[in-house]
Amino acid sequence: MQKPPGSFSQGLDTWPGMVVSVPPGDGSDPTRPPAFYDATFSYLAGLGIPTIS
Repeated sequence: MQKPPGSFSQGLDTWPGMVVSVPPGDGSDPTRPPAFYDATFSYLAGLGIPTIS
């Protein structure tokens, strides 16, 4: 994979980017309903955003 001119690198073969964190829902916490977070994760993954473990 070829990097664009002026790309950022710290000696690793990586591209600059962004991590989007979707926390797990918690059924015992009314501010973190699992259905909302699961749906958000599924939507983002469905757009083709790669997931990491």
